[in-house]
Amino acid sequence: MSRAPEPISPARVDVLPDGTPCAPDYGDVYHTTAGAFAQARHVFLSGNGLPARWQGRDRFVVVETGFGLGLNFIATWDAWRRDPHRSQRLCFVSAEPHPLRGSDLARAHTLHPLPAADLCAALQAQWPPLTTGLHRLSFDDGRVELLLAWGDARAMAQAGAEARPQESPPITVSRSPGNCAMRPCSAASMRQAAFSGSTTTRRGLAAPQRASSLQTAVIFGVA
Repeated sequence: MSRAPEPISPARVDVLPDGTPCAPDYGDVYHTTAGAFAQARHVFLSGNGLPARWQGRDRFVVVETGFGLGLNFIATWDAWRRDPHRSQRLCFVSAEPHPLRGSDLARAHTLHPLPAADLCAALQAQWPPLTTGLHRLSFDDGRVELLLAWGDARAMAQAGAEARPQESPPITVSRSPGNCAMRPCSAASMRQAAFSGSTTTRRGLAAPQRASSLQTAVIFGVA
């Protein structure tokens, strides 16, 4: 007899006086005062060579640790939509031990004007229940797939195993309060980009294969 999915503790979201959302449990902000989309495009997309790296491919996979407000996914999806040379399909995988409640997600998306409000609304409409395990969301007639792994690193490993192509190296994940490390057996096709306002996390970035617990990506493509 299979066990029922276990509920998990949602993330707490506070708002600083300047309107910036922050995660008090991590001692970090979700994005800088310069703006969520500007940060996602500079750190997450440009830092990983996108959109150029997915152009001409059949399927492109992004693996992120720390879904947060979902703005890295929204920015990636928006850039993919706008690119006439985009891959045929986009798969975005993200792990989050403490996801937001749907109401908190919607509230956070209204704190600052977002250029892709329709995509935010689409994500909010499909927001899954806060139970451990893998949640699969589909957009744009199945061409964009979002795999959300709620819970610990085992859920992330399951999500990574389902998303990555057979020829890609396996992914192992370890998480601690100040950092998250994702380590493929071979880093030849891997890129990482991270943002964090936490001093502890930024110090950890100096170590190999260490990155922010809030926003980290390991990205690979499939020809």
